[in-house]
Amino acid sequence: MVNFGPAYEPLVVTETDLIVATLFYAWTLGFGYFVGLHCVRESRRSKRWVSTYLALIWAEFFACIIYGTICWLYLLHIIPPGFGIFFATTTIWAIQIQCVLQIICNRVGVLLPDDRSRLRLKLSVFAFVLLINISVYCIWVPSKMGVDVKFKQINVVWDRVEKVIYLIIDMALNAYFIICVKRRLVAYGLRKYDALVRYNTGIAVVSVSMDVFIICMMSLKNDFVYNQVHPVAYMVKLNIEISMSDLIRRVATSTGNERIHVDFENASSSVTGASGQRGAVNDLHFAQNPVEVQIDTEVATDHIRLDNLKKREYSPRDADGSENGEDTDKRDPDTVR
Repeated sequence: MVNFGPAYEPLVVTETDLIVATLFYAWTLGFGYFVGLHCVRESRRSKRWVSTYLALIWAEFFACIIYGTICWLYLLHIIPPGFGIFFATTTIWAIQIQCVLQIICNRVGVLLPDDRSRLRLKLSVFAFVLLINISVYCIWVPSKMGVDVKFKQINVVWDRVEKVIYLIIDMALNAYFIICVKRRLVAYGLRKYDALVRYNTGIAVVSVSMDVFIICMMSLKNDFVYNQVHPVAYMVKLNIEISMSDLIRRVATSTGNERIHVDFENASSSVTGASGQRGAVNDLHFAQNPVEVQIDTEVATDHIRLDNLKKREYSPRDADGSENGEDTDKRDPDTVR
């Protein structure tokens, strides 16, 4: 026998509630099928079976599916109300939030200068969001259990406030990523990353709109119908992040003068050539100003082939493009065949 508080109110589920919740749940499963295929594709592409990135996307995927299933079964009265269901849904919801934000942090970490900066970003976001998660355990669960009317009143306000906080964090991380790409790559001549900036700007709007969608759905009378929206929104966010990682990979390894392969899975600051041999970036330092980009190029035409010519986009050591007093136009005639 479950002991509810004096302020407990039994859940009333109307036919309209079931229809709306079923539509959201069906959409989660349908769209989740394609997102699952993307997760499988990312796993097959990975050089390692286990990585932080893969663990995050799979945890987010299963959290969305399980969360939507539990909420739907609860609305059908298959799962009875009680502390267990309320605690479980809160836990899975916390996993959803943490995973999607850590995936974004992993993407931002690609452009950070060192491991310490990446770790600081991830731990800061994790710790701050964890405090909010704990507050939800302390407010939402007692509110559902009917411990006291005050918990219900506080929950009405705090539930919306914490959603706005998540929206701000999402916006801040995406804005920081765009700024980093512009300052560290596009501004120094790596023009092909313009597509990355434009795409990320567009998906940032979509991602934030999902947070706004969740906040708007909070006006529904039935809390668990609104909760059915969570897996919908976060499944979209997960698909966005997977698409973003795929774009980073394709842009970084595309043909052109600059051939940069970013290890997205590890968010490593090291950058290696797409082929691992000739035609790789020798040095790409994401440090404070000045930034040096030194690139090997390979240009081939029908009659002329130029190999291993050093192309200096910018060097703080010699503003006129020469090094150690040597003329950059003097080349070994053996390099032209």
